[in-house]
Amino acid sequence: MSSVVRLGAQLVRREVRLLTSLLLRLRGRQQGVPPGATALAYGRDERVTGKALLAASAVELAAVHLLLLALLADTAVRPHVLTPEALRLRAGSGVDVTVPLDAVTGAGLHRADAARRVALDGAVLVLGSGGQTQVELQLSRPLPVQAGRVGGTVRAVRFSVDDPAGAVAAVRSGCALAR
Repeated sequence: MSSVVRLGAQLVRREVRLLTSLLLRLRGRQQGVPPGATALAYGRDERVTGKALLAASAVELAAVHLLLLALLADTAVRPHVLTPEALRLRAGSGVDVTVPLDAVTGAGLHRADAARRVALDGAVLVLGSGGQTQVELQLSRPLPVQAGRVGGTVRAVRFSVDDPAGAVAAVRSGCALAR
């Protein structure tokens, strides 16, 4: 038997013993203490530390879940918004960029990787989600933008949307009406 297999078998046996200890503790029983014998407890300090760590991790777990829910809610409650005058592009509560429709010369499907959620790629503002963008807007004039900590002048904007074809159609229609 190889040393890796032996080590694996030892770890499995140790896990089984630990789970057995948990079950015995939950039932209020001890192992290996015959009738008439006196059990001499040990490990109180370790148990106190363990309980403190368990309580702290429960609080931390609740906080992480709350923050995750808040992050998910952040994008759901702050969608991109198309008005008759502009396309408001957002990335949660941290980014809010307005692109005037009269500055948009083209809107099309353009799938691209987005290494960061918000970035400048030359003169292109990238607002990604899930590591990608699906729509690109071409601009008729340089547009100064401030997207969170990212700022500069752009000639195009790539962004992510759940329905890329629908978004492109809506932007094109909005641009036609804005002219």
